[in-house]
Amino acid sequence: MTTITPPPSASLSSIEKKNKSSGASQPPFNRQKALFLIKIILYVGTGILQPMIIDALRMQSCLGRKSLLLPTLAKTSGMALVGVLSTPSDRVVLRRLLRSDAEFRRSLFFAAFVDLLSGMLLTGGILLTGGAIFVVLYNSCPVWAALLSKCFLGRELTVQQAAGVLVVCLGLICNVFGTSEQLNGSSGSGKASTITVGSVVVLLGCVLHSGFFVLSDLSLRGHASGGGGCRGPSSDGTTSCAAPLITPPLWSSCLGSMEAVAMAIYVLSSIGVRGFQDP
Repeated sequence: MTTITPPPSASLSSIEKKNKSSGASQPPFNRQKALFLIKIILYVGTGILQPMIIDALRMQSCLGRKSLLLPTLAKTSGMALVGVLSTPSDRVVLRRLLRSDAEFRRSLFFAAFVDLLSGMLLTGGILLTGGAIFVVLYNSCPVWAALLSKCFLGRELTVQQAAGVLVVCLGLICNVFGTSEQLNGSSGSGKASTITVGSVVVLLGCVLHSGFFVLSDLSLRGHASGGGGCRGPSSDGTTSCAAPLITPPLWSSCLGSMEAVAMAIYVLSSIGVRGFQDP
C-alpha cells in the first residue's frame, strides 16, 4: 500500500496565505477598473450633454447676457467640489507643497489662469456658434494636445496614437464642409459673421484647453523641476510615467477653487454694472 505523506503544516499555511493574498489583491484591481470605466462614461456623457444643456438654457434666456459666461462659473464650481474625493494624506502633501515649493505654486496659478481663460473662450464660443458647430470644433482638442505634448514634453506618439490623430483630422476636414454649408445657408450675413467669430474663439479655446493638460502634466509629474515625467514609448509600445506629485482630483479642486472665486467676482461685478439681461 502506498501512503501519501501530507505536506508540513508550515507549507499548508504558506499556501493558504498565498491564496488569500492573491484573492485579496484581485477585488481592488476590479474596483479600480470599474471606477475607471465609470469615470470615462461620466466624462463622455457630460461632454455630450453640456452643449445641449447650454443651448437649451440659452434659448430660454436663462443665462442672461452672453458676456456673463455663467456656464464657466458652473464648471469651475464643479471642479472645486472634486476635492471631496481627496484623502487627508493627500491634503497634507498639498499643504506641504504650497508652503515649501515656490515653483509648484507658480505652476498652480499659471495652470489656473490658462484653464480659466480657455473655459471662458469655449463658453463664449458655444454661445456664439451653438452646440452643433461647437462639438465639431471641440473635437480638435486631441490633435492640439498631441502636438503640444510633442513640442513641450518631447513625448513620442505610438503608431496607434498617430493613427487616432490622423482619423480625428480627417473627421474635422469632412465636418468643415458641412459647417461651410451651414454658414452659406444661414439667414443674413450678421449671423454668418457671428458664427465665424465664434468658431475662431472656440478654436483658440481648444488650443489653450489642450495646453492646460500639458501644463497639468508638467506640474503633477514634476517636469518643471527637471524630474519625473514620462519615458517612452518603449519597444513594446508602452509609456512609463512618474507618479504625480498630488492626486488629480485634488489638483482639479485647487484649480477650480481659484477659478470659481475669480468667476464669481467677475459675474457679480458685471451684473452690478450692466444687469443680468441685455436691456
